[in-house]
Amino acid sequence: ITLLRLPENQGKGAAVIHGLEAAEKAGFSHAMQVDADGQHQIDDIALLLTQAEKYPDKLISGQPVYDDSVPKSRLYGRYITHFWVWLETLSFSLKDTMCGFRVYPLKPTLALCRNTAIGKRMDFDIEIMVRLYWAGTASYFI
Repeated sequence: ITLLRLPENQGKGAAVIHGLEAAEKAGFSHAMQVDADGQHQIDDIALLLTQAEKYPDKLISGQPVYDDSVPKSRLYGRYITHFWVWLETLSFSLKDTMCGFRVYPLKPTLALCRNTAIGKRMDFDIEIMVRLYWAGTASYFI
C-alpha cells in the first residue's frame, strides 16, 4: 500500500485523479477507487477485479443496495441524480453514477482528465462516468 497525499485539500476528484496518475506511473492498466464511507462491500473487490479483467475497456462499478433503513431523502436524491444522468446520456445504461466503488481503465480515464475540465470535488464521480460514456467507454455494473 502506498499513501499519496496532496499538499492541500483540492477535493475528492483531484485526489482520485492524483491516485490514477500514480497508478499509471507505476505501470498499472487499471485502478480501483473505494470510498472510505463504509458503504461498500469490501469482499466484492475480487468480483470487481474479475470483471475488469473480463471487460478491460469498461469502467466497472458497484451499485448500492439499500434496505428499509435508508433515509428517504437520500434515496429520492439519488433518483433525481439518476434522472438527470439518463437525460444527459439519453440512456439507462448508467445505473448509478454516484457509487464510489469502481475500477477505472486508466488510458481512457486519464486521457479524458487531461483533455477535459473534469470536476475536482464531489462532482467527479458523476461527471467522469458520464463523460467516459460520451467518449465511448461503457460502464459495467455489479
